[in-house]
Amino acid sequence: MSAGVVGTLESWQIYATIAAGILATWLLQNAYDAGRLTAAQPGVTLVDPIVSIIWGTLVFGGRVNGAPYLAAAIVPVLVLAGAVVVLSRSPALQGAQGTPDSQEVVAAASGAACN
Repeated sequence: MSAGVVGTLESWQIYATIAAGILATWLLQNAYDAGRLTAAQPGVTLVDPIVSIIWGTLVFGGRVNGAPYLAAAIVPVLVLAGAVVVLSRSPALQGAQGTPDSQEVVAAASGAACN
C-alpha cells in the first residue's frame, strides 16, 4: 500500500468518509427542515458521539481499550441521554413565546436579504 496522498486516494476509507459526510449532511438538513429545532437537536446531540465512536472503530480501525474504560464510558453516555431527554421535554424550549422556530428565522433572513 502506498503512503502519502497517493495512499490516501487509493484507500476505500476516504471515499466512505466522503459518502458518509454527504449522507449525514442530507439527513441533518432533513431533520432540521422537518420542524422546530428543539425537536431535532436532542437526537443529533445524542447520536453524534455514538456514531463517531462506531465510525472510528469500524472504518479507521480504532481500538477500544479494555472493560474498565468501557464501563467508565457508560456513565457519561447515560448522563448525556438523560440530559437530552430532559432538554427535549423542557417547557422553556417548547412553545416559548417570543422564541422563533427555525422556519421563522430562515424566512426573516431571506426577507432581509431581498430588501
